[in-house]
Amino acid sequence: SPHGLATSIRVGLQGYVAVFPWLIVLLVMAVEMTRRLGLPLPMEPIQELLFKEDRPLVLGLTVLLACVVGPVAEELFFRGVLYPAIRRRTSWGLAMFLSATLFALLHANPVGFPAILLLGCFLANLYERTGSLAGSLTVHILHNTLLISTAFLVRRLTTLAPPT
Repeated sequence: SPHGLATSIRVGLQGYVAVFPWLIVLLVMAVEMTRRLGLPLPMEPIQELLFKEDRPLVLGLTVLLACVVGPVAEELFFRGVLYPAIRRRTSWGLAMFLSATLFALLHANPVGFPAILLLGCFLANLYERTGSLAGSLTVHILHNTLLISTAFLVRRLTTLAPPT
């Protein structure tokens, strides 16, 4: 129903506002721990594309993939198929944790793992609470769009900065 759809999206966005600062804290802590251990910060292929690619079509398709296609496919699989399959056999907490762990592992980013795990837990909990993918889809698309926008902002600022 449209009312249920709107409620799911509203609940998702309200929750995301509360969870977002924790995602940032986890990411900053993981980056700092990686640096203190003297380990290199891995750059994902999409980050390399966003920072080095100049062809508008390739950048546009990358943004479409990262901000729409990826989140839709991931929500359909992780919250639409995997979470309910695990949930039928176990508690919501374990189903949330297991599906979120697989979600975070899929991203193959050891530094981002804690933040991605938290996001996956939030999205699974949101699905459990609302019974709809509308909220998790909205939040996932918004989240990835914020990340991609931040990457473009950093790219722009670093190309404007004078060399040191």
